[in-house]
Amino acid sequence: MDLLEHLTASLGGRYHVERELGVGGMATVYLARDVKHDRHVAIKVLRENLATSLGAERFLREIRIVARLQHPHILGLIDSGEAEGLLYYVMPYVTGESLRTRLAREGELPLSEGVWILREIADAIAYAHAHQIIHRDIKPENVLFSARHAQVADFGIARAVSEAAAAGPITATGIVVGSPAYMAPEQASSDPGMDHRADIYAFGVLAYEVLTGVPPFTAPSAVQLVAAHMTRDPDPLTRHRPGIPETLEDTVLRCLRKRPADRFQRADEIVERLDALLTGPLSAAMGTTQEHAVAPSKFRVSEGLARRLDRQAFDPRMAGDSMEYLDNHARSDTLACFVPPVGLDAGVLEEHLRLLPWRCVAVTPFSHEPNRSRRYTLSLADHFTLLRHFLRHMEERTGARRVVLAGISSGADVALRFVAARPGGGARVDAVLASGGNVSLESCHVTAMLARMSSRHPERLLADLRAVGETAQGLDDWLTVHTYLVEMLRKFRGGVDPLRQLAREIVRPFEAGGTSPFVGWFREASANVHAIRCVFEDGEPYQTFVRTLLGSSSARAELGAKYQPGSIVIEPGAGHYDLQRTEVLARHLDALLARVEELRPAPA
Repeated sequence: MDLLEHLTASLGGRYHVERELGVGGMATVYLARDVKHDRHVAIKVLRENLATSLGAERFLREIRIVARLQHPHILGLIDSGEAEGLLYYVMPYVTGESLRTRLAREGELPLSEGVWILREIADAIAYAHAHQIIHRDIKPENVLFSARHAQVADFGIARAVSEAAAAGPITATGIVVGSPAYMAPEQASSDPGMDHRADIYAFGVLAYEVLTGVPPFTAPSAVQLVAAHMTRDPDPLTRHRPGIPETLEDTVLRCLRKRPADRFQRADEIVERLDALLTGPLSAAMGTTQEHAVAPSKFRVSEGLARRLDRQAFDPRMAGDSMEYLDNHARSDTLACFVPPVGLDAGVLEEHLRLLPWRCVAVTPFSHEPNRSRRYTLSLADHFTLLRHFLRHMEERTGARRVVLAGISSGADVALRFVAARPGGGARVDAVLASGGNVSLESCHVTAMLARMSSRHPERLLADLRAVGETAQGLDDWLTVHTYLVEMLRKFRGGVDPLRQLAREIVRPFEAGGTSPFVGWFREASANVHAIRCVFEDGEPYQTFVRTLLGSSSARAELGAKYQPGSIVIEPGAGHYDLQRTEVLARHLDALLARVEELRPAPA
């Protein structure tokens, strides 16, 4: 009688064993047919020396506890028992592949799918923990796919071996519960106080690998690998995959903290984080929402609104005229209003509005619209007045619970200064994102050129244009800045005064020298909103500026009492135009919105 026949006979004819599926450290897995129910099952048979050491009574007692777990993402237990000295338990046979097989084939998974899978795994872990059951061996090999959903396997054997071991000595040698590549420091050191938070650490290792395609630590031996988990900090996920949202990276790295007290204390917290990613602000950044149909709209400038503008600039023809904007009409309780760079219009943000998940509008400054036959020269204060009424109009129209103002490049200066000036007038702004704004006269060289522009001196303009081209850091930068200039100059060629006036007001504060006006704008703006985030490119002038600004407590004090860490950041490896990429803006907007929720006053 061969092994399979012997095993079938030992199991009393209830299961017909067909073939071996695999061998693990503690058990051998067989494919078998459940004779009574005519279905395939997987039978795990413990190694003989382990079965002898555990004893049938202890093992089966613990298996019965695990069998109570009933969850859609936990591979349940069908049966267990002892047969001629063999200890075994029976699980459904899953025809789908394991997560390990998929990672070996594909490497990193698509963000949307990867987060869905991690959410299902975390939910399974949370359910087991609520029933006081720790897995102790979370790893890709123990995650199987059934009908495209994840199911966590092997809650049984790890629980049974560990709990049985705790009840008395195990004499078998070479038995380790857990895998070195996924083992928490306290588990690797056999800390008697180890608890469910070891599963949270293992989940973090698995999540790191799902999202980046590589484990957080590698080493030539198991001993060195365990030492790495105990002593080394993992690299940021973005070092391996730059597009990973900041909130997602923070979630994974928190799971990987060395001290259990520094991790999430409950797997439910991880589920909540992943739910927020899948249904909230980052859904577009991860590709989980469909593209929105972006439509042009107009905001009418009423006579009453026109008369609120500076009397010197007032033109009766403004009454009844309109500001143009783009609207993605997304269903969201968050309204994000984008301000484009000076001289450009909402059209440059159309792709962002298509892909971002929130209700997004991009406004074109009044009189800067393309194909306009009549242009008005307005002050920055007048633009603020129009923006304030536009925001109030959009808030009333959308019923938004949160309003974010986001400025791009020189539009970041406009957004920051608008909020610093206290929007008032019934307009609500909960947060501001200033991406790629100016910090010195050197940084606003393009806007400074626009401020000098004059149709009466074309030779000066050409010289300025050549100088701007020489500042490009590469071909992509050169193409981007010249595309911007061509589009803008074609639009304003017949009358540059509206553009020059706005550019002058943006540049003027930097011409005074001394402390950067950014400091004062930030201080005032942060006092007027729940959260603020200023993002700068990764270049030497900005590195020096931010390092000086944040390098001492006295310098930080100038930013005001409302300054919060993470409010002023450098985007690693990014040039100026990289800051305008949709995925970069989505990541920073998500971090900003998360901060809004943290700081929002609780309802009375």
